[in-house]
Amino acid sequence: MTSPQLYSAGTTLDLAHALHYLRHTYPESSLHGIGFSLGASVLARYMGESSTSSLLSSGAVLGCPWDLTSMSEKLENDFVTRTVYSRAMAMNLLRMFLGHHDRDQTIFEREDSRARPYLGEMRKMQKKWGVTLKMVDNVMVSKIGGPSGPEMWPFKGADEYYAWACPKHFITKVDR
Repeated sequence: MTSPQLYSAGTTLDLAHALHYLRHTYPESSLHGIGFSLGASVLARYMGESSTSSLLSSGAVLGCPWDLTSMSEKLENDFVTRTVYSRAMAMNLLRMFLGHHDRDQTIFEREDSRARPYLGEMRKMQKKWGVTLKMVDNVMVSKIGGPSGPEMWPFKGADEYYAWACPKHFITKVDR
């Protein structure tokens, strides 16, 4: 990890960079995208944001969470999805982030790091049995998960982040 920026269902910067690299490396090739789950969310958002300037010739989104707020409500309010799926995703995110932190603390503990104020809270969440994806998103993703800028990070919490990141806002802008 070389940057404190984490994953997000709403940022397309990594995908755009990869596509520009591929377009530069293989200028004559057509590029086709396929995404599953949150990867589908990012792909749908990219295709809508870029519309006619997309570097992709086509894209397919599978299992896309079109409405992240509704998805979160299902994950939080259904016993099975909360205790199995939501908890597993939360623990994986915490393990990934804290593992990167433990390997190279300098990135995350700089004076200007947005992660720095939340490190203790994330360590506590990692030890909590009932931690859910929304709990992690309330801290990690909504506060430090993406680039700073207008209408971007940090968000007040997971609900504001979910409303912003929904790919359903962009699907009608995909060039057909």
